[in-house]
Amino acid sequence: MIGGVAYSPDLLRAEIRRVRALTDKPFGVDLLLAPNFLAPQTGAQNAHAPRRDIESETRRAIQEIRREVADLTVQATEKVTRKVLDEADQRRLVDEALRELDFSALAPGDHD
Repeated sequence: MIGGVAYSPDLLRAEIRRVRALTDKPFGVDLLLAPNFLAPQTGAQNAHAPRRDIESETRRAIQEIRREVADLTVQATEKVTRKVLDEADQRRLVDEALRELDFSALAPGDHD
């Protein structure tokens, strides 16, 4: 299990690749996508800036996760099937894998 909270996206990607090179077994990546506590801002014009920043960072993080899921899905399938997938197979496989994931709880907005 990789504790991914303390890693930047680049360092986390490198750590995932390092672990992947060491084992064929499944492993987990523990992520915390809670909003950061931003320094307070003054003025009415800045009242919504922290929320926008958090939502923007959340969308970026979700896209990073989707890219990693796509990469891991293709690599795992190629290892299991022992064949290299063509571009159409990769796209179909990734689309199916991403449809099965529920990112709605991570999407910006109210989840009360």
